[in-house]
Amino acid sequence: AFGQKVSIEPIADIYSSGMLSTIIPDAESIQKYYNDFKKISIDYQDKDIGNEFIFISQGIKNDDQKALDVAKGVAESYRGFGKDLMGITVPTSLAQIHLAIANNYEKTAVSIEKMTLSLTDQMAGMSGVLSYKKYSDDLVANIENLEAFFKKNGIL
Repeated sequence: AFGQKVSIEPIADIYSSGMLSTIIPDAESIQKYYNDFKKISIDYQDKDIGNEFIFISQGIKNDDQKALDVAKGVAESYRGFGKDLMGITVPTSLAQIHLAIANNYEKTAVSIEKMTLSLTDQMAGMSGVLSYKKYSDDLVANIENLEAFFKKNGIL
């Protein structure tokens, strides 16, 4: 019965196309975009992105709020990554995928924050798990699409 009550609550996009700085795509602008994206990725390399379940599972298993607080910090890293992405100039041919990636970083952050409520609000925690699965899968798919674009254009 508990599992039937838990569902994915849609998380609205916080970024829109009007917030993007775009440029006409050419070899130079695509290379610059790739370099800017890569720089942001490097900046967040040591921010525990991808390790959130380690902290969440430790927090739940050991009834450890401090571990869940560390996971909240990881959520902020996801949020910061998406925000930083919105600060770079995007070739128009990549605008939609770029926007999807930035929004999915934010949605993943919100999902992680919900998961950190698992000790005090199990329904919110489970909802966070379901949301996390959806939005992190979307994020991975969009990044794979971006990688395919770079390969097609001889960047990778």
